[in-house]
Amino acid sequence: MESGRGAPKDNELAAMFERLYGRLQARAGSLLAGERRGHTLEPSALLHEVYVRLEGSTGLHWRSPTHFEALTARVMRQVLVDHAKSAARQKRGGGATRVTLAETLVAGDAGLEIELLALHEALERLAAKDSRAADVLELRLFSSMTVREVATALELSYDEAKNDWLYARAWIARELRR
Repeated sequence: MESGRGAPKDNELAAMFERLYGRLQARAGSLLAGERRGHTLEPSALLHEVYVRLEGSTGLHWRSPTHFEALTARVMRQVLVDHAKSAARQKRGGGATRVTLAETLVAGDAGLEIELLALHEALERLAAKDSRAADVLELRLFSSMTVREVATALELSYDEAKNDWLYARAWIARELRR
C-alpha cells in the first residue's frame, strides 16, 4: 500500500489515523456492540492495537484515505480473530467472540451477530476459492466502506466490486448456515 512517496513516516501514520479516527472508532464500536458485558476488548483498545500493529509494520504504504481505511479494516479483523482465538483457548471454546457486522449477509438480518472464528474460517475458504471476492467481502463487513469505496480501495470498477460483493455475500451466508 502506497502513500505516494515511499514508506510513510510515523507522523504520516499518526496523521492519517487521526484523520479517520471517527470512522474507525464507529466501526470498532459497531463490531464490538454484540459483546458480553465485561468483555476485555473495548473499541479504543481495539484501535490502539490496530495502530500498534500498523506502526510496527515494515513497508507500510497506502495510496489514499480509502486505501488506508481498507488496510485498517484488515488489521482490525486480524486483531479480533487473534483476540477470539486467545479467549477460546482460555475458555476451551466456552466464550466464542461474536461480532455485529456492518452489512447484513441475508436480507432482513439487520444487526446479525456472527461467531467471529466461524466467519474468519469461512472467509479463508472463500479466499482460497476467489481472493478478490474475499477482499471485497472483508472490507464491506469489517469497515464502513460502501461498494464504491471498496472499488476504489481495491482498484476495481464499481460493477466488479458490486458483483463480487453480491457473490461473496451469498457464498458466505450459505457457508455460515452449515
